[in-house]
Amino acid sequence: MTLVHFLEWFPMLVLAIGNGALREAVFNKHFSPLAAHQLSCLTGSLLLGGFITIMSRWWPFATAQQALVTGSAWLVMTVIFEFAFGRFGGRKSWRELLADYDVSSGRLWILVLVTVFVTPSLTRML
Repeated sequence: MTLVHFLEWFPMLVLAIGNGALREAVFNKHFSPLAAHQLSCLTGSLLLGGFITIMSRWWPFATAQQALVTGSAWLVMTVIFEFAFGRFGGRKSWRELLADYDVSSGRLWILVLVTVFVTPSLTRML
């Protein structure tokens, strides 16, 4: 992973926080908590996927391996941030944090993580 690709994660973090603010300010007022979560995961995936696609045109991934390593690093960084911020900043319990990974109950957070992981490789292939 290049330094540029590492640094691209920080605007992605800003987009994700903004998307969460949108969920809290708008989606939660008009939808059930689950529907607001699902809509937020969809908009977050679109925002992040779009951002990664645009950035990969400016700073393309040189090799398939570089794209895979970058996607993996972004995935790990995102999960670490999510748990650290949620646990210590949001004071959420481990149960609350892990609940977002329960696809069987309609939680779609994994969609955002898959987007962050696969989009570098997809943009490299295209």
